[in-house]
Order: sequence, then C-alpha cells, then structure tokens
Amino acid sequence: MKTNHLIKMYIEKGQLDIKKIVEDYSGYVYTVVKNSVKGNLAQEDIEEIIADIFFVLWSNQEKLEIDKPLNAYLVGISRNLIKEKYRKNKITVSLEEQEIYLTDNRDISILCEQNEKMDFIEKALKSMKKIDMQIFKRYYYASQKVKEIAKELNISEMQVKTRLHRIRNKIKKEMKKGGYENGR
Repeated sequence: MKTNHLIKMYIEKGQLDIKKIVEDYSGYVYTVVKNSVKGNLAQEDIEEIIADIFFVLWSNQEKLEIDKPLNAYLVGISRNLIKEKYRKNKITVSLEEQEIYLTDNRDISILCEQNEKMDFIEKALKSMKKIDMQIFKRYYYASQKVKEIAKELNISEMQVKTRLHRIRNKIKKEMKKGGYENGR
C-alpha cells in the first residue's frame, strides 16, 4: 500500500491522475475512514465518504501543493467529510474523538497549513525510535486502536499509551521550538 508519495508523482499532462490515485490509495483511505468512524456510520455512508474524498481532492487539484505527500491531503479530507457526515446525521461522539476533526474541508488552505504541520511532525518522528514512529503513525494516521497496536507490535497496551504520551510531549516541545504557538 502506497502512503507516502508526493502529489507531483500523480500529475500527468498537467492534471491530477485521479484514476491512479484511486487505484493506489483506495485501501488506505478505506482503512482510515473505517477506523475513524469506529462503527458510528453504516457501510453505505463509509463508501459515500470514500468516493467524496477522491472527488474533493480532484475538485481542488489546482490548490494542492505538488511537493506535499498525497496521504496527508487524503487524511485531512477524510476527517472533514466524516465530521460533516456526523453533523448531517446528528451523530455525537466524545470530544476526544472529535479532536481530530477541527478544520473545514471547503478551505484547502487550512489543509495546506495542516500539511506544513504534518511535515514538521514527520521530521520530529524521524529523530525518534522506530517503534515510537510506528506507534504514532498507526494511532494517528491509520486510526488504529491502542489494543490493536499493542497486539501487532507485541507490547502491552500501557506501553503504547505511555509511548504515545511521551511522543506527543516531544512533538509539542519541538513544535514550540519551531515557532508553533503552544506546540500546535
């Protein structure tokens, strides 16, 4: 599964090759959406969101920064569309679950800002231990549960939670150094 290609790798004849993106990223997007909704939406809603993700990406292709990772845009769009679907269906989830859905998918400039922050986070992660990077990406990017991560990495759930806490603190500290107010 491809998850770290730059957008420019999908530009053909001056246009975004959406067919190739769908081919390469459908499984990834499905996993992100399925894990994010945590059973709160029907399969039909999930499929609708997935189709909409690719449509929003294609519709806003002229606003995309071609040197940014494609998966960052896909994750950002998916989170916003899930939030919108929750709102439309009047589904309430805890504040903790909603914390990741804070932007408006109609404004691609917000996604660009998020991508800059994600680039910063990626750089911070590269300086960490491999297991910490895996835990962070599985939890935040693939929306896996702590229990799943612990099982797959053969460590305790408490170790996953502790490592996530330490990783977040390290990233916040680095982001403050990088000029992001309050580490955000």
